[in-house]
Amino acid sequence: MSYNTTAFDNIDLILLRFVGDVDTAVLIDGAREAAGLPEWRPGINSIIDLDPAHLDINYEHMNSLVSERSSQVSEQTWRKMAIVAAAPRNFGIARMYQQISDQTGLWEECQVFTTMTEARSWLDIPEDFEMTL
Repeated sequence: MSYNTTAFDNIDLILLRFVGDVDTAVLIDGAREAAGLPEWRPGINSIIDLDPAHLDINYEHMNSLVSERSSQVSEQTWRKMAIVAAAPRNFGIARMYQQISDQTGLWEECQVFTTMTEARSWLDIPEDFEMTL
């Protein structure tokens, strides 16, 4: 498996971390697993951590991903989605996702960050809160 998910119910957060080589199918599987967690509910926040991943996704693949995820929008809307991607390639792909999916209703707000510290701050997660998978 190229991803791990953890829910932090006490701060309304699901952390989804991708590792290694990641393609569209892996992203879809990870998103489905995260939305299938018992703690998941409409309006929960998420951090998608792409830092340890090498994304193998182009524009066509991203459109397929957004189309697949959009078909589930009524049941799976996030409140705030923070995507962490320090590597320039991953950052660009994350921004592409943000732009393509902007009007789909998959989330209320989505931002792409280069550090976990920035993402945590945007989501108002206390600095001393430990987020381990």
